[in-house]
Amino acid sequence: MIVITQFAAQIPEAVGDNKVLQGYFLHHLFPGNYPLAKIQEEREALRHSRSYKLVAANGFARIAGPDSRFEEGMNWLCSIVVPEDLHYNGMALLGIAIGLREGSTVIWEKWWRDWILNPLRMNPAEAGLANMLAVVSGIDGGRFEPTDVVEYTLAASLLAQPPSWEAVPMSAYLHHTRKRAFPYHDDFLRCMLAVFIQDQAIAQAMLSSAEIAELEANAAAKQSAAIEANLAAMADHKARIMVTIVAICTLSVIVLCCGGLFAWHDGALASRAEWDEWKWILLWVGGPVSAGTLLLRILSFAFRRKPLNLDLQKIHRTYKIKLLGRWRRKLLPPSAQMNPIS
Repeated sequence: MIVITQFAAQIPEAVGDNKVLQGYFLHHLFPGNYPLAKIQEEREALRHSRSYKLVAANGFARIAGPDSRFEEGMNWLCSIVVPEDLHYNGMALLGIAIGLREGSTVIWEKWWRDWILNPLRMNPAEAGLANMLAVVSGIDGGRFEPTDVVEYTLAASLLAQPPSWEAVPMSAYLHHTRKRAFPYHDDFLRCMLAVFIQDQAIAQAMLSSAEIAELEANAAAKQSAAIEANLAAMADHKARIMVTIVAICTLSVIVLCCGGLFAWHDGALASRAEWDEWKWILLWVGGPVSAGTLLLRILSFAFRRKPLNLDLQKIHRTYKIKLLGRWRRKLLPPSAQMNPIS
C-alpha cells in the first residue's frame, strides 16, 4: 500500500467471524500490508463454525483458487432464510460478490439477484452499493450507473474483471481526499475503499504503458477463464440432468411394460399369437442390432485400442462437450474460443 502507511492502528479490532472477514477483506485490498498466513490461521480456528461472514471470507479467499468451503457455504446460504443483517454488511456482500465472480451456479446467481441485488436496488440509499456489487460479481452488471457515493463508483471499476479506471475522476478524487483527515467516513467499508482508491490511483500513475497493457491482458485472460469455467459447470449440470431423465424414462417404460403384462395376464394369454409374433419380430430386429453393436466394439478395439463405451458417464461427457461447444461459439469472443479450457 502506498497511501497512509500507519492507518492500520486506527482500524477497529474485530473478533470471531468478524475478524476473519475483516482480515480477508483488508488482505484483498492491501495484500502487501496484510499477510495471508495469520488470517488463514484465524479462519482455521473457526473451521467448524458456519455464518454468512465466513462464507464471504471464503469468497475473498477464492481468488487464490477453487475453494470448496465457499461452495458449501453458498449452498447453505441458498437453503436458509437470508440473515436480516446481511443486507447491511457491505463488506460481507463484497466478499460474496468476488467469490461469485470466480465461478457460480444458476441457483447461486438467482439467489444473488432475487435476495441481494433487487432488494438493495429498491432502497435508494443502497442503490450505489447494489450497482458496485453487480459490477464486481459480473452478474447484472450491465445496468451500472455512477452514483452519489463516489467510492462505490470508482471501486466498482477497480475491482471489476478486467479492472478499468479513468484518470480524470481518480485524479479529482485523490486531490479531494488527500486534504481530509483519516478516517474519511464512519462506514468501515466506504472508508477502506477510499484508501484503496487513493492507493490504486498513485500505483496506476507509476505504471508504464507496457505494464498497464500486461495487467489488462492478464485480467482479460482471467475473465475468459472464469466465463469458461461457468459454462463448463452449467453444461455439466444440464447434461447430467438430461441423461438422468432419459435413463429414468427408459427404465420407467420397461417397468410399466412388465407391470402391464402382469396386470393384463389373462389378456396376454388370450393374445399369445400376437405376443409370439412381436417376440419374433423383436428377435429378428434385435439380432442385427446386437451384432452391429458388437462389431462396432470390436472395430473400436482394433483401431482405437479401446472398446466402445456406451455407459451413462460416456453419454454424459459427450453431451456435455457438445453443449459446451455450442455455448462457447455463441457467448465467447473468437479469441477466447481458440483456447478453451478442457
